[in-house]
Amino acid sequence: LASYGHFEFDAESRKLRGNLLPLGVKSRPSQTGHVGYFTADTLRLPRDPSIVTLNRRHDSADPVGRATVLEVREGHVYAEFQLGDTDEADAWLTDEKTNLSKLSAEVRYLDPELKTARLTGAALVTEGAFAEAGLFALGPDEEAAVDNAVEALTALNAEELREVLVRITETTT
Repeated sequence: LASYGHFEFDAESRKLRGNLLPLGVKSRPSQTGHVGYFTADTLRLPRDPSIVTLNRRHDSADPVGRATVLEVREGHVYAEFQLGDTDEADAWLTDEKTNLSKLSAEVRYLDPELKTARLTGAALVTEGAFAEAGLFALGPDEEAAVDNAVEALTALNAEELREVLVRITETTT
């Protein structure tokens, strides 16, 4: 396994894995100003994960892989993606993996009040709607992990930081 910034990549299998979407956490405002908030009850995952395409920068015409696993785990939607054997996936691996190192869920709202949604896709982005979403950073490089954590924490607003501190407190007590 090779570790690249925020993600783990197995070169032999061409698989990526990570937390796609935290549950019970408010998102940053979207381009329309909407703030997302999902729970296991309000976000529907497809029975067949392969319909969820992984693309670059939310460009559906630029796919690089497909989901193989989508499930709720420990307050997140956990995802595994199989990168395609394509020039686009190769380009991401060789040229963009350090810039496009965050995951961002793509959802379609199912009601006018924007309370219930279904997962329709995923994207590799520079900054996702949720500070906690990203591909797993695994490996011995603790200094890089600390740098990534500091970067993620400094991007949070006061309310998001409070939520992180509450989670840390709950986990350590």
